[in-house]
Amino acid sequence: MPDFDHLFEAAIAEWPERLDLKVIESGPVYFVEGLARLQEKLAAQWIGKPSGVLMRNMHWAISAVANRAFEKREPVIVRDLSKDAIRAKFEADLTSILYRPLNWKPAEIDAIKQYLAA
Repeated sequence: MPDFDHLFEAAIAEWPERLDLKVIESGPVYFVEGLARLQEKLAAQWIGKPSGVLMRNMHWAISAVANRAFEKREPVIVRDLSKDAIRAKFEADLTSILYRPLNWKPAEIDAIKQYLAA
């Protein structure tokens, strides 16, 4: 079972080095145009693969932290994102999946359990 550092490095290598996306603001809320589409594209390639559930959630965590970074600056340099924040989001989301498995398959739930137990 890959550890966080291996998953992180594999995922971050798939992201562009620099995210120069348009930020649309509406009062206290903002939207980063194209970020969700990019995350979905990167995550989709992992569907059905052995580490798929972990990599898909890693891409989601990177996207969430990148989204927060856009609040402070543009462009966002992906390698400058907080690895600790990505890990916290990633592991919190995996833990929540165990309590609300939704449409995850038994093998995916097992992969999450193995990762969290390591």
